[in-house]
Amino acid sequence: MRKSYDLETKVNNESIRTNVAFLGEQFIWVNDMGIGGIYTIDKFTFDVKCMIDPARLYKYGKFEIISIFQWNNYIVVVPDELDKSWIIYDKSNEKVQYKRISTDGWKLSGLYFVGEIGYLIPATIDYPIVIISLEKLSITQMIKGWWRKGGIHYNLPLEIWHLAGTVSENCVYFYIYNTKYVMKINKENVERYFIEHIPYGIVGISYSDGEIWVLPKKGKCIYVLNENAIVLNSIQLFANKQELSADYFSRIIATNKYVFMLPRSDTNIYVYNKQKGYIKIINAECRKLKNLFSISCNGATYWESCFDENRVYLMPLTNQLLIINMDTLMCEAKDVSLPSSIQNFGLIYWFGWNRWFIKDVIGEEIDEKSLKTYCEIIEKNVSAYERSSNRNGKRIWKKIN
Repeated sequence: MRKSYDLETKVNNESIRTNVAFLGEQFIWVNDMGIGGIYTIDKFTFDVKCMIDPARLYKYGKFEIISIFQWNNYIVVVPDELDKSWIIYDKSNEKVQYKRISTDGWKLSGLYFVGEIGYLIPATIDYPIVIISLEKLSITQMIKGWWRKGGIHYNLPLEIWHLAGTVSENCVYFYIYNTKYVMKINKENVERYFIEHIPYGIVGISYSDGEIWVLPKKGKCIYVLNENAIVLNSIQLFANKQELSADYFSRIIATNKYVFMLPRSDTNIYVYNKQKGYIKIINAECRKLKNLFSISCNGATYWESCFDENRVYLMPLTNQLLIINMDTLMCEAKDVSLPSSIQNFGLIYWFGWNRWFIKDVIGEEIDEKSLKTYCEIIEKNVSAYERSSNRNGKRIWKKIN
């Protein structure tokens, strides 16, 4: 007779990997891209606690997360589809609510706040820009046809491309990936700029102190624009007597003193000193993460970052968490692991496997280690697949057998 297990499953030394983070007073709130869920990382002890387990997070279906932010005494998790419910976590009683703000199934790529106004940036030019009120947590306006204003000067690719942005004091800038277009939004006003003096398409931007810093897809320079997207300067990528290429980097982050350039696959961080005009290499002695569950992250070592007083946290994606002292540029790598036991952990694999079926990619090559782990979890959680409500789980189990 098989032994029956509950739905609490042990996880040993599984590192957190995140592409979204929110910095609070004591904790960094993050998602985990491996098994799902929302977690807090203590900024001082680096202890991790599960706040929203995968079952509660994906109660109404699987999605990617584009933003985590605080609203009054709540933590709000924003899905990448407009018609998905927003997950609202009450910090006082740990209860979770689900708020649907729209029935339109538009894809989103980011949420950026300027004061009490939030701008939901679409994932493609076919969808509108959505403006929300932070006070009421509801939609106040949709800007359709924003890409048509001012005429088309560039042959746009037919495939879906993701858009990403940066926030200034009073507006949001975002770029259309691998084109020379930069958009500027201030309330209902949308301006479009075509940056003809940059030779290659844009893959990253960051705003600081009245300047927009641009990372092109390739080439030997990064660029500085003013607030009207006019090129002010080009910075040659040159460090340790070696010329670098822009395609070495995945993201650019500008601060008042430095511009951080995050590599695609390396462990070192490249930092441009604005005042002294040179690039310093931070030799980060951190290791690659060797997680049991694979994720797709386009080869980036870090993606999300958090700034806290004189420290910058580069959140783990394929490398360990890296903490850089902004005064000395000294760094320290930290292991940040998921809690050893997560309630309802096994349920994420019902969602994960169902998602593969929905997207019709089951015929593609699947990581053998992840598949084996998935099967082991199903086998252990006998009580889960025997429930009549888990019809998809029963169907999957039959296929595996």
